[in-house]
Amino acid sequence: MYMIFNIGNTLILLYRAHRLVREKNLINGEYSAYIAYRLSLIMGLDENFCAKSLVCSLLQNYSSSAKNYNGREMNLDHAPRRIKLSDCSVFQEISIPARYREYGFAELKKLNITTHELLMSSILKISHLFNNFLQETGFLAALEKDRMLAIQSFDFENFKNRVVSEDFHPGLLTELERLSQMDDFWFYLRDDYIEGMIRTMNFNNVLPAMNDEHALSLARLLSTIVDMKSPLTYQHSIKVGELACFIGKKMHLDKKTCTRLHLAGLLHDIGKINVEDAILNKCGKLTPSEYRKIQAHATDTRGILRSIIIDANVVAWAAEHHERLDGQGYPMKKTGEQLTLPSRILAIADVFQALCQKRSYRDKLNLEEVLNIIRSECDQNKLCSRTFAVFEENAEQCYEIAK
Repeated sequence: MYMIFNIGNTLILLYRAHRLVREKNLINGEYSAYIAYRLSLIMGLDENFCAKSLVCSLLQNYSSSAKNYNGREMNLDHAPRRIKLSDCSVFQEISIPARYREYGFAELKKLNITTHELLMSSILKISHLFNNFLQETGFLAALEKDRMLAIQSFDFENFKNRVVSEDFHPGLLTELERLSQMDDFWFYLRDDYIEGMIRTMNFNNVLPAMNDEHALSLARLLSTIVDMKSPLTYQHSIKVGELACFIGKKMHLDKKTCTRLHLAGLLHDIGKINVEDAILNKCGKLTPSEYRKIQAHATDTRGILRSIIIDANVVAWAAEHHERLDGQGYPMKKTGEQLTLPSRILAIADVFQALCQKRSYRDKLNLEEVLNIIRSECDQNKLCSRTFAVFEENAEQCYEIAK
């Protein structure tokens, strides 16, 4: 597959999504990532290492630390369920330093990891602690109020007094102090500057080339973030993607189209990142205002995907999953003449899977009930009868995928 993800924008989305969905009170991880990157640069490390340290730091909260909060090692196989960086083939290589980011240098030396992974783990540790220090002491707030005055008053000794130099890779604390003496480091410590830097960086030599497997793996990571907002929709997007791809193959669409359809299915609900959990998980009937907020997710899906997906077809198919042939769907009230076959497939895959899955207001339905409901929607010219006929022909397999 040709390049389909804008990696810089995707990294920023991943970081923001984790804050929205899982860890709302995290201290600004963009700053930790920036500190790790600049620290690697000032140490004279090659650009690929520096960029990897940025990515690893930015996404470190997707990787369970190998220590618990009491400093003891954890068995990660029995850790609480969370979204794991190592599950995504795009980020498997950088997941190791993230896992050992809380280890001291003496502990790191005992591990079976490479010298680069050891150094990066230590860089992540000191960058995170330095970021916490800047936040907790009010220095970041002072920096926003009067940058020049804050820089002139900064005293690195205050940080050194909080840490033990032996906890870090030799010389790391000295290099961080040298970095803190550079005005340019502080001038660039701003959200907009850091995001601008990430958006324009070249990650070609840092992450694996984006083949079909990697593209789908990255899309699965994004879909899992969304689906974990509600325990009742867990794996919804993954199953919609599988269903859409399955039906696309049954309708003899080419391999490239089926893969893009799979991607669109995985990402069709990404706009729900912006919907409040209380609305998504509400047991009773939604108010008109709440329902409108739910509907907005389709528009948000289009907006988000435009920034991270280069293929316009994938964006359109994902954003059109609530459009209907009679023009009464949303958000753009498109009619049948405006809806392509992949959009029609995805619309039925979304409804089919949702009906097979338990919701807060009903139990999951059996296959016959699912087919009857969708058949009625086709009779009313809402969903595509031609596409539904293929679902019916493969009903048992579709149900196995969806449930």
